[in-house]
Amino acid sequence: MNDSNSIDLDALNAITTIATTTTQAAKPNQLKAWLEATKILTLPWAKPFMPAMGIPEALIEHSASLGQLHEQLAESIQQQKNPEPAIRETIQQLAEQTTTGVASEFKDWVERHFIDQRLWAALEAWWGILYRAVHFNSVSPPVSWQRLHPQIAELISPQQWQQLEEQLQHLAPPPSQEEEQLGLTLCADALRIQEIINHEWTFATLKLIKTEISETEWTELKIWAETIAEEMGIPSEELFI
Repeated sequence: MNDSNSIDLDALNAITTIATTTTQAAKPNQLKAWLEATKILTLPWAKPFMPAMGIPEALIEHSASLGQLHEQLAESIQQQKNPEPAIRETIQQLAEQTTTGVASEFKDWVERHFIDQRLWAALEAWWGILYRAVHFNSVSPPVSWQRLHPQIAELISPQQWQQLEEQLQHLAPPPSQEEEQLGLTLCADALRIQEIINHEWTFATLKLIKTEISETEWTELKIWAETIAEEMGIPSEELFI
């Protein structure tokens, strides 16, 4: 068994990185990314979704203070300040209000969902691969997958996804007229939260797999996943690094 307790960026790259067109995109403005992240967490209706979004419990308890941090970041953008001091100050304030560990965990969360497009692309593609593998697979799975299938099916569940969408439709503001014209049933912020939760489910699934199987089994599973990706139109050379 692999005794890894987490999947960091390097491990995820070595294991699951998928090169898509977004992978080649320029790294987003970090200050604007932090502004978007803190904005999502200041939405009153979003609080019930925060645990599933991967937000530390201690930070959820201090979510009101994120409003002040959001305003400070917005002011930095208006004044066109260097983003790094503003981001460092935000992290420091979070550490003072919670703990250093919580602040560090939140920083990793922002990086994962708002800044690192390479990792974002990997999680987005793996969500599709895992969902298809669990519910619509046409390729005979390796033994390791069969062993973990019940646990993975709980994390990548159509019922869970449908329930999430229904909860978002109930609690989030309705889509704008422009969004409705595009055929969207959720507003932009709700779609962002849905995406984050999907990626957190994917991240948890990859962590479970990496923790529970041997390196040999992981190699077999990668080959199997690559076959599924080819069925989905994802070129095999873009799957793994």
